[in-house]
Amino acid sequence: MKVVKYFLRDSLGRRAVIALTLVAIATNMVLAQLVAVGFWRDISISVPFEEPFEGKKAFKKVLSLVDFQNNQTIGVELYTSVIGSYGIPIVNKASLPESDRFTPRSRRNADLTRFLKKGLHHFDYLEQQSASHGSTQIMRSLTTLTSEFEEQADHTILIVQSDFISAGHVVSFFQYQDQPSQLLDDEVFEKIMRAFEVDYPLPKLDGAEVFLITPGQTELQLMAVRFWERAFKQLGASEVTIRASL
Repeated sequence: MKVVKYFLRDSLGRRAVIALTLVAIATNMVLAQLVAVGFWRDISISVPFEEPFEGKKAFKKVLSLVDFQNNQTIGVELYTSVIGSYGIPIVNKASLPESDRFTPRSRRNADLTRFLKKGLHHFDYLEQQSASHGSTQIMRSLTTLTSEFEEQADHTILIVQSDFISAGHVVSFFQYQDQPSQLLDDEVFEKIMRAFEVDYPLPKLDGAEVFLITPGQTELQLMAVRFWERAFKQLGASEVTIRASL
């Protein structure tokens, strides 16, 4: 009898340990996640932001959208690019690997240091780009950058800093300058989206959280960002927020 009771206690104890271990692993799996973050800076000549672009300041603002404080095991893939350059824009990437409770603190700190250093370098690069380009190929830039995203990302955040006045050989919003509200007309909206799709594959933004940063100083700018708010939602974004600054 003593042997049987000992066996039961031992078995229950082992099962309890296994159960607690599984709970701990499951909890860790919920916390650890991979977040893909995309940031675009518009360098076309028509963007009239009151304050000059500062790479370090913008980098800090972008990082504030990622929940480092409540999830210290989080992984981040940070992509940066420009809107308004001629040809296909360059996409830069900084990566912070996911970790878990078994990851040595020294390794996590080293990974974080490399990520912050590389990310800041990429934002400094964005700051150095002169706002002197006439073409504003917004949709092409979106597709180019988002095509680089990791498919296994648990969450996607997109930040676009622009006046959102698309201007190129495919579509030019300046043709609606006299009646900017036409950009919100259903027929005009669908016509423009079809033109974008014929020119270049449209990006897939399933479940993405989007922030549109725009000065909004003219009626054309206000209607343009409303157009892009609708476009992002049609492309699959779960939430679109319009701001005057980061």
